[in-house]
Amino acid sequence: MERGGGALGWAGRKEERRRGLGESVARGGGGWRWEEQEEVRGEAVHGGRGGCGEERLPCLAVEYRWTGTGNCATTSMFTVAGKKHQDQPITVRTDSNELFNKCFCPTPQGWILVRDRQDVTDTYLLDPHTHHDQENNSYKTRSIALPPLLVDQDDLIHCTCLLSDKPNSPSCVLLVVEPYEPVIWYVNVKGDRCWTRHQYDLGVQGDEETSGLQHKILMSSAAACRGKFYFMTSPKDFGVLEFSPGPVFASLAVDDGGYDPKESAKAFLVESDEELYMVRQLHDRDYNEAVVYKMDRGRRQWRAARDLGGRAFFVGPFGFGASCLAGDLYRSDCVYSLVDPLDKRFRIFDVTDGTVEWLKIEEAWVYRFRDEHGMDPRQIMHRLVRRMAWMLPIDPKAA
Repeated sequence: MERGGGALGWAGRKEERRRGLGESVARGGGGWRWEEQEEVRGEAVHGGRGGCGEERLPCLAVEYRWTGTGNCATTSMFTVAGKKHQDQPITVRTDSNELFNKCFCPTPQGWILVRDRQDVTDTYLLDPHTHHDQENNSYKTRSIALPPLLVDQDDLIHCTCLLSDKPNSPSCVLLVVEPYEPVIWYVNVKGDRCWTRHQYDLGVQGDEETSGLQHKILMSSAAACRGKFYFMTSPKDFGVLEFSPGPVFASLAVDDGGYDPKESAKAFLVESDEELYMVRQLHDRDYNEAVVYKMDRGRRQWRAARDLGGRAFFVGPFGFGASCLAGDLYRSDCVYSLVDPLDKRFRIFDVTDGTVEWLKIEEAWVYRFRDEHGMDPRQIMHRLVRRMAWMLPIDPKAA
């Protein structure tokens, strides 16, 4: 393992932020109180630029760059309806000042790992909600300062980022899984002054004799459940990672539960109400069919799920999988799937009746870009949009 992160620089930066932000009111009086690593990072007028209000989450974040903003990364937040009603279109709510020219990696628990692209010492967990400060009649976002994270910025946006518990828990581990190499980074949110880089070895896959190709097994489609991290190593096998205090890897064989493990599919692990689910989108159906399974922990077997317990699942690139309570704009027992981040659309699978719906965001994004920058970006859209990602409300278990 390697320790890294420039603890002294981070500590100085953190103290500088505290002095600049000034005094905060006590939470019991209708605001926020300083905790050991918690701070209020700034203000945003309700409905304006900054964080996201409760009514805006979940949302789809679209990151783009162009020369008109100095080639800096700008992120637009889209609220999407998906209710099959024409009066509930896809709309763009705001561009985020908080995420302007920042690397960010959403967690399934709602917190977002953020790092400044120019200053690695500015690394933190962001609560994307705007919280109402009644005393000052303003809206603020809150964050938790972290040590500098030295992952390459182009890799960080493709990493998997997971929390083992509430960030204020003494045992909470923030895990970052690199997408292309067998490397993880982790930090105890409350206790560590630097990140630890760990290179793991899960063996190799592939047939060297027939194809001459072998590759290292990576932690794909990881999910945090009951304080441990689960990931898929094959259609029938799981890896389990826990920290005590360092990383300890184990394997777990499970019954496939009736699906064909040889059938090509994109698979996503999702933790929901402390239970583990798997979403499989079938390749030979052009990813237009999805099947959801729930883990029977007693039998170590996947069983087909007929509903999602009234919740909605969100899955996306690089194995992202999350669950949240369905609201007025989001349908219960549905999977919102973003298979291709450059596709400019997403799918909605209804688990109860097997139907699928497609929604496009291109028209809303083009309108926003034209309104903001005075030009139609359709001809260069493929070069502008860097990625799309789901952002969810804070899970009450991780608040």
